[in-house]
Amino acid sequence: MSGREEFTTFINTLKAALPTITDVQRKGFLRIAVQQHGLTVDEASDIFDASGIFIGERLDYFEVLGFTITEIQDLDDPSIVSKVEAAHKRLYRESLNAGGRIRPDGKTEEQWRRLLNQARDTLIEPQKRRDHLAILTPETELKTDTSLPSTIKNMSLIPAGEFQMGSIDKFASKDEKPVHKVYVDAFYMDQYPVTNAQFKVFLNANPDWCKSPSFKMHISDNFHNGVYLHHWDKNDYPADKADHPVVHI
Repeated sequence: MSGREEFTTFINTLKAALPTITDVQRKGFLRIAVQQHGLTVDEASDIFDASGIFIGERLDYFEVLGFTITEIQDLDDPSIVSKVEAAHKRLYRESLNAGGRIRPDGKTEEQWRRLLNQARDTLIEPQKRRDHLAILTPETELKTDTSLPSTIKNMSLIPAGEFQMGSIDKFASKDEKPVHKVYVDAFYMDQYPVTNAQFKVFLNANPDWCKSPSFKMHISDNFHNGVYLHHWDKNDYPADKADHPVVHI
């Protein structure tokens, strides 16, 4: 596979996970194209332009197709797909009939139709739709996403996607090379650090994780580095640090 084909594949994969990027991100990806795929900046820019990725905008694909997120909350998947397909067909036909005009938002009709296709392709696929909803509504649980809500108590959904892992810097360690793509499934992350008080609740429910009278954990020493909760008084945290993040675990 040529460098151009490799970078095109990368950009198309990126578009599926992140259809809108900042200008800083674009420059970073162009640098990857030059350094890792042997392309010129112009060649890489052409691939970007053809991909339909938008720079510096926050796209709401529901808005693109002319309806709101709340309108689909009570709909099942077949109904959502039907609504999306109908809106796409109507708007695409209107765009074709408009000829070669420049739209009020500055896009050509051809760019608009690419955007319509992106919106349709994203919203008719349940997983892509969930990821898009998670980006648009990070603090809201939607009825259509009960299998993967955008938030659960004190946690936020990190959407699935790919990223470039590693470094080509001359000072990078051997285990940082080569730069390669890594796919990460969607996962939940705590919005706040675990506090000493919260970890104490965990210890009460899991006594095997408590420090023994000899100030060692009951579990194998292989699971800690010898300083496990060493600032605690036995199995009690400092009285004035209940809300501090737990450390040395």
